[in-house]
Amino acid sequence: MSSISRSQIIYNLEKQASRTFAFLFYCIIIKNKGVDKIQNNNYFLVKNMTNNKTLYIIIIVLVLVVIGGGLFFFLSNKGAQKETGSSQQTTALPSTAAQMSVADKTMVDCTGAADPSCFINRMNGCLPVTTKMTGTNSTTTIDITVLGIENDTCHFQRKINDVLNMDCYFPKGTLNADTLDQTFGNDKGLQKVVDAACKSVGW
Repeated sequence: MSSISRSQIIYNLEKQASRTFAFLFYCIIIKNKGVDKIQNNNYFLVKNMTNNKTLYIIIIVLVLVVIGGGLFFFLSNKGAQKETGSSQQTTALPSTAAQMSVADKTMVDCTGAADPSCFINRMNGCLPVTTKMTGTNSTTTIDITVLGIENDTCHFQRKINDVLNMDCYFPKGTLNADTLDQTFGNDKGLQKVVDAACKSVGW
């Protein structure tokens, strides 16, 4: 609301109403005295009609003031409720966005996940994710990990038996299921992409 408080507005309305009632009372008293003194005077009849018109106008104005005051407070309360709701909603949005941001930066382990696309989905968005696989000989363990975005590239690592053997920085949007297959020697026509992004470690 404006700088004028609601209590001040209520006080002003009550003050105006009391003045109006006082004036009405004064008019009624004067009118009754006139009736007692000059009931048969034609001049008084004209004056009485004028007083009645004035009285009706004052009553109409008073009614309009009361109705206008009621509408003003109703609309003010409604507007205040909307502003409060909007403020709460605006306050809640950053909190939700912050939670999503934290979740995107959290490393997710998809080893043994029921959802087979757990690793691929996060890898496609270059979100931190890791999983462990077992080689065909059942003795070799292979860890593949996406560490997230670093220097505008997607950082990917592969470990064999817990020893780092591949460290890659793929341009955004190039690390996907086909690129991953290519790192394991499955030809997807992306060997140049892998060679440019990766360096072998310990081989």
